[in-house]
Amino acid sequence: MALTARTLAFAVAVLTSFASRLSAQGAAHQHEPANAAARPVKLGTIRFPTSASGAAQADFIEGVLYLHSFEYESAREAFRRAQQTSPRFAMAYWGDAETWNHPVWNQRNADSARAALARLAPTAGARAALAPTPRERAWLESVEVLYADGPKPARDSAYLRRMEALVAAFPDDESRCFLALAWLGLNQGNRRVSDYMKAGAIAQQVLAASPDHPAAAHFVIHAFDDPEHAVLGLDAARAYSRIAPAAAHAQHMTTHIFLALGMWPEHNAQNEIAFAATGGRSAHYGSWLAYGYQQQGRFREARALIDSATASRGRASPSLSGQLAVMRAWYAVDRDDWAAARVVSLSDGTRAATFEDQAEDAWLVAMGAARGGDDARLREGAMRLREVEASMLRDGRAASGERQLVSTLRLMVDGADAARRGDSTRALTLLAAAQATQDSAPVAFGPPMTPMLVGEQRAELLMALGRSADALPVLQGALRAQPGRSRALMLLVRAASSAGDTVVAAAARAQLAKNWAKADDGGAALRALATR
Repeated sequence: MALTARTLAFAVAVLTSFASRLSAQGAAHQHEPANAAARPVKLGTIRFPTSASGAAQADFIEGVLYLHSFEYESAREAFRRAQQTSPRFAMAYWGDAETWNHPVWNQRNADSARAALARLAPTAGARAALAPTPRERAWLESVEVLYADGPKPARDSAYLRRMEALVAAFPDDESRCFLALAWLGLNQGNRRVSDYMKAGAIAQQVLAASPDHPAAAHFVIHAFDDPEHAVLGLDAARAYSRIAPAAAHAQHMTTHIFLALGMWPEHNAQNEIAFAATGGRSAHYGSWLAYGYQQQGRFREARALIDSATASRGRASPSLSGQLAVMRAWYAVDRDDWAAARVVSLSDGTRAATFEDQAEDAWLVAMGAARGGDDARLREGAMRLREVEASMLRDGRAASGERQLVSTLRLMVDGADAARRGDSTRALTLLAAAQATQDSAPVAFGPPMTPMLVGEQRAELLMALGRSADALPVLQGALRAQPGRSRALMLLVRAASSAGDTVVAAAARAQLAKNWAKADDGGAALRALATR
């Protein structure tokens, strides 16, 4: 996709605006590359006494504060400064080892953690002898359990039990917060609601007693960041950005709740701050921001982020291009602009991307072709999607959520193909299967990974068949999964109006008007189409 000077200038202006807003609130490190290496302005308040004092203890506290906001690289730097100041300070090595465990993301680098511990002493026994108090020995033993030999699920369960014992022996904010985090990380990336509720209850208790504790606010948000429970995390979301303004992840993390509640102004404002802190390179923050802009009808700003992602493809450093496939697909769907499908290549040159990226691109090609009546291109995209799914299954390393996503995308394309051939019965059957596959996936947070909700595609087909009344519950279900989503609301206006349900139509129009209060020309055009 060629970038014009005007487009590039607009993208620069957007990022400059983000940076100016950030400077007013205090920038700092982030677990993705940040602009500056400044020491933190404010990361929250904790009490974690140790046998160390002076500079070593100050660096240790800074490391724990960064650790609580998942700023792992900055935490490691702080713990290693403490090690340099006090080479026999066992807790500094405990902290270093903890930075290699990312429970919520189901990531762990045991070799690096063991190497960090080995710098203190070569064996667990020798390391324990350097911990001068029973409390510090208990903390050190917890990471020895975490990084012992054995499969990750077994180590996570053993670590949870160790943290429960540590809380029983030394109950304080820190032990409780690390226990909450152990509950969040117990399920190997497949969220189990009961475990998340336990984590949330623990973190809420800490936050009530210590309202400036960053981990308490952070873990409440993680525990409740699905649409069904998000209201329980709203106070924590509003507090966390204030508690830790120097952590870019804290600014973004609040939006897990805002998005789950369809609070688009708050969602976008916080992601602008977080995205700017990474110099406009964070794929995660930038993609969430683009999605949020589209919910407000701010398509020019979303387009600038996509163009920036396109321009950064192929760079070795982390960049927004890491989410280009799904961003491009979201834009085509939300803007009803399928031109993006025509620039997607399905050649071998795309196959270095993840299976998920390849599937998103193939889906966009196929669905764009179905919309444009290009049957040859539709078949090409559908075939490529099947190839991706087969390759992923042969590879065997994809998480269950990724497998379910690719399967859902393939069923959606098959449904579109059947509808084009006039077989509406088969199309609805395929889309029902896609919905069931999507619903069987672990409880999700964040923007939808399917660029179009399955319920939206089903509802469009039902309306085309003159069954608008049947489309209503389908769309209402879609909005329960993605509250405040503008495209689903647009379809709900159409379906309710066609079915004669004036109450539902009026409520959806009112929500759209709120969403699109700042819509640009493109968003205003869609609003006029949806609300007439």
